[in-house]
Amino acid sequence: MRNIKFHIRIVSNFKLCYLNILKQNFFGSSLLLLFIFCSGALAGSATQTDWSGGPGVEGPVLSLGTSFYQDTSVKWSVPGELSAGRADLRYWVDHLVIAPGQAFPLDLDGDGDMDVAGAAFGGADIFVWENMDGSGDSWTRYLVDDGFSHPRGMDWEDVDGDGDPDLLGGSYLDGDLTWWENPGSFGTSWIEHLITDSFFLCQDVDAEDIDGDGDPDLVAVSGYQSRITWWENNDGVFSEHSISSSLTPSSCVATDVNGDGEPDVVVASTSLSQIVWFENLGNGSAWTARILQNSIQPSCLDAYDIDGDGDTDIFFGSSLGNSVGWLENTGDFSEVWPLHTVTDLFLDVYDVAAGDYDSDGDIDIAGSAVFSDNFMWCENTDGYGQSWTNHLLEENYAGYRIYAGDLNSDGRTDIITGGYHTTQICWWDVGSLNGYLESSILDIKGEAEWDSLLWSATEPGGTDVSFQIRASNNLSEMGAWSDTLSAPCSLTGILEQGHQYVQYRALLSASPDGSDPTLEEVSISWNCTAIGESESHLIIDAPLILPISPNPGTFPVIRYIPSSTETIELGVYDVSGRYVAGETCKPGDGVHQLQLRELPSGVYVCRFTSGSYNNSVRFVVID
Repeated sequence: MRNIKFHIRIVSNFKLCYLNILKQNFFGSSLLLLFIFCSGALAGSATQTDWSGGPGVEGPVLSLGTSFYQDTSVKWSVPGELSAGRADLRYWVDHLVIAPGQAFPLDLDGDGDMDVAGAAFGGADIFVWENMDGSGDSWTRYLVDDGFSHPRGMDWEDVDGDGDPDLLGGSYLDGDLTWWENPGSFGTSWIEHLITDSFFLCQDVDAEDIDGDGDPDLVAVSGYQSRITWWENNDGVFSEHSISSSLTPSSCVATDVNGDGEPDVVVASTSLSQIVWFENLGNGSAWTARILQNSIQPSCLDAYDIDGDGDTDIFFGSSLGNSVGWLENTGDFSEVWPLHTVTDLFLDVYDVAAGDYDSDGDIDIAGSAVFSDNFMWCENTDGYGQSWTNHLLEENYAGYRIYAGDLNSDGRTDIITGGYHTTQICWWDVGSLNGYLESSILDIKGEAEWDSLLWSATEPGGTDVSFQIRASNNLSEMGAWSDTLSAPCSLTGILEQGHQYVQYRALLSASPDGSDPTLEEVSISWNCTAIGESESHLIIDAPLILPISPNPGTFPVIRYIPSSTETIELGVYDVSGRYVAGETCKPGDGVHQLQLRELPSGVYVCRFTSGSYNNSVRFVVID
């Protein structure tokens, strides 16, 4: 004969103090119910130590079990721990732009966060988007120009010297080079200033102070006209100067290659399989061409110090070679530069952008592809550009021009591009360091005097675990989350008393150096002052899980009593999540036991699911 004591729920108009069921003999020879009612409150609590059941259980639930409602960028699959994840999270700037060709970050209104400017290559529209709260979640679009046919190259600088950024662009079809004057506020009309209407099939533009007079000039290239020019800015009026007419350029960048303080111009030529450096010999008055590499077919290029030695290197994408590479600036300008491969597995790469995407202090390279679905970034794993690791940013997303910038004001580098075959402009929080998890809504079946929110977590330097919480009497309107709670605390003054439903949100922040925090346990406690329903009958609506025995042991036995109303599913998993045993029992089917045999030594998890009830128990097998 064995006694088992467990709690059940009494539904009545009385205030409940304590209730036990003493059940004699597993197979039910007798059942003794002991009811004790009094005017005091019933102390209650709910604890969660395992989230491996996964998301999708909104609730209400009677226990927190192993599941939860939803999450973003956290790792929950390992039983018994919740940690910060590093996920690539996509956010939308706009859903309705025809074949967006450009989308680049800049602070248009001087409020300290990044807005976006861009264009519809498939149409004739130039737009700007205001970052409404600096988080990158909410955007408002404003029209700059609706008559600029097929904008191909765009850039920005303060052309008129009034302290705010203006826009510059080249039209692929109409032959226009133009700059648009920033009106100083969103919603006000931009003023268009035509530079020329005879620069046909513009491939690329780059704004830079070529002549060293303190204002930005414009470099523009046209492969159709074999034309590489720079346009001198004289108080917003531009005059043309030729750099070269003997090359068929596909892309350009203005940058100081030799460290003499004057911007040079580097050009990619796909048809000639060359990257050519045009040295600025003095304020743009004369130029000398030098071939940096003649064994590749570059379709795009940019400049950055890839190996961290203090000088400017050149990196490129080759759509014909399906590769990304970089040329090392050795300081010897009489020979071709050493060629380093970043990846040769990038089908149809169209554009590249440099940025420290993993926040480790060195420069990585991201790339987009128009005619395939490759969209990834390449991690500079040794910090010197000699070793690289590819990271798929997203499957089935064909991007156009790609740019780097901090779109959500968190101090880290994000990626933004337009989806050329879509109507979307999106940005990615690469390897997001911040994540959250929202619990299922817990029904305490009464009116609560909320006591405390406690948790146990491991927080390495630079990481953080904090919480928000909310309570309500209306499942469909749980209300606003509390302020962020940085340490375990009393809930007095945080939650309104007398509510029946409660839900927590765990906030986890990782460190850029790779350290992750881990949450091991969270507990909510309360005093239940009244029962939620008015009926006066006994309800046993949750299964009884009995201790697994022996634990640890060689042949554990799992014992449980199903609820009277719900089927119970039992599953046993090893630490890798592999299913090894289980069974299904009907409601009210008496005491059940599952004998486990011939399991390898190790830690196992037994998961019980019955209606809204979820719970798990760990046990150890010793062979």
